[in-house]
Amino acid sequence: MVQNESIREALLYIHQHYDEKLSVHEIAGALHISTDHFIRLFKFMLGMTPQKYIQTYRIKQAAAAIRQISDDVPLSISEIAAGIGFSDANYFTRSFKKVMGITPSQYQKMILKN
Repeated sequence: MVQNESIREALLYIHQHYDEKLSVHEIAGALHISTDHFIRLFKFMLGMTPQKYIQTYRIKQAAAAIRQISDDVPLSISEIAAGIGFSDANYFTRSFKKVMGITPSQYQKMILKN
């Protein structure tokens, strides 16, 4: 139960702070467990590293932001990237494509088209 609770707290922490610079060490510290133990536990429970989860969660939040865009309120890909914690728009584009299969611009065009 403690392990499940630790992961639940970690996920809550990530969901509340995903748009900030997050480190695995910082999350482990907030849970009062060692970084190595946290990484092993997280990977065991969720099948991915905490860093991979954070990146995937951020991309999903970006996709949600793109879906909310209307023609009246266009946001640039750089603005979306910065809003979810990516300081490098090119890295964001590569990460987005890795998770979603298309670039943020392609995704945005597809959403606006529909």
